[in-house]
Amino acid sequence: MALTADRKNEIVAGGSSRYRWGLVGNAVLIYKGATLCWNATGYLVPAAPTLGFTFAGIAQEKVDNSAGAAGALECKYLTGVSVKMVNSAVSAIAQAHMGKPAYVEDDQTIRSAPGSSGVIAGVIERIDADAGVWLFVSPEAAPGAVAGEDIATTSETQTAAGVSVVYTFDIADAATADYDRIIDQKFEVFDVVCIKDGAGAANTTQVKNGATAITNAMATAVDDTITRPSTIDRAQSAIAAGGTLRVAVVRSAGSGAVKVFVHGVKRA
Repeated sequence: MALTADRKNEIVAGGSSRYRWGLVGNAVLIYKGATLCWNATGYLVPAAPTLGFTFAGIAQEKVDNSAGAAGALECKYLTGVSVKMVNSAVSAIAQAHMGKPAYVEDDQTIRSAPGSSGVIAGVIERIDADAGVWLFVSPEAAPGAVAGEDIATTSETQTAAGVSVVYTFDIADAATADYDRIIDQKFEVFDVVCIKDGAGAANTTQVKNGATAITNAMATAVDDTITRPSTIDRAQSAIAAGGTLRVAVVRSAGSGAVKVFVHGVKRA
């Protein structure tokens, strides 16, 4: 739950800690101890899972700009420290998440999964007996490699270019079968690339949304040949979070081995 009063944080500081100052967004009330983000226009606001936000640090003072214009006031904040945060009840952080990125849920709560926005708060360090989570808070703390889960969603109204993501299926030779992936974020398919491994007359590969076809059945018969769909059903191409991305391989003869790259974009 987002803050409704100042918060006293437990903090461990080291050589990486530093104070910084930033201009505050319009119509914003920041509580002391709140985690902060830069909004899409470059002003400090209470941390929230909002597309276009970038994590900044921890507010060191209360700033009430609820009646002011953007940039009318300034807020001092701290970064490069370890801080004890509230663990999400919806997407809880567990021992298996140690050393991985944590994501903003609100201005005092962090979560293990990115949700639809994927605003990274820092790196998970420890869980205390009272279930509080220690986080290394720093814009520089996020891992250098970017996974698909860290990429922002795309929409028809965004002004910045989006980034595509890929699901890979490396399918060994076997009898006709379905290969399923339960996906954790909404995903819209816009292309598929199949690379055949070994000859196999009349074999096909098809991408589906659960049991319903997204692509046509693509011929995957000639060794080392690349094939792509000739049709994509737009009514089925967006797979909901928790849905099944299925690659259906039909082996009529020879080898059924094929490598499949399903290209798409994350959706809110």
